[in-house]
Amino acid sequence: MVRLTKFIAAIVLLIPFHQGFAQKMSKKETADLYAKQGMALCDAEKPNEAIVALKEALKLDPGNIEYTYELAFAYNLKKDYTRVLQIMEKLIQRKGAFGKMYHLLGNTYDNLSQPAKAIETYQLGIKLFPNTGGLYLEIGNSFLKNKNYLDAARYY
Repeated sequence: MVRLTKFIAAIVLLIPFHQGFAQKMSKKETADLYAKQGMALCDAEKPNEAIVALKEALKLDPGNIEYTYELAFAYNLKKDYTRVLQIMEKLIQRKGAFGKMYHLLGNTYDNLSQPAKAIETYQLGIKLFPNTGGLYLEIGNSFLKNKNYLDAARYY
């Protein structure tokens, strides 16, 4: 399985560089390939390689909010929470923000031992994106960690 993952990652990485193919692909299509490779590398728990691929995607499509989120997720895998905050605090302000962004940002605050900011972030995410189930779980977990059992029970 590991060999197959490496093989697929190598193919995806090399596709944009094949001259005939690259000339037929738009910048957006090439960016999508890099982003998919980055996400696959995150799934394979290879954040350093994922970051390289996602930065390439963002060079080609710098305004893509999904690629930026995935880049923050890769930094989260590296436990570079300061970098995640730098990205996510700006990203949630952009048009097109989505619930998983508040999930990742809240988790980052939790990882940085800032439970009040985490809870505030989850609450804002729930207000804006009430159908994002992970936010309810995470806010419940935050309350539980702080031994606030009644509030935790409201969200589980």
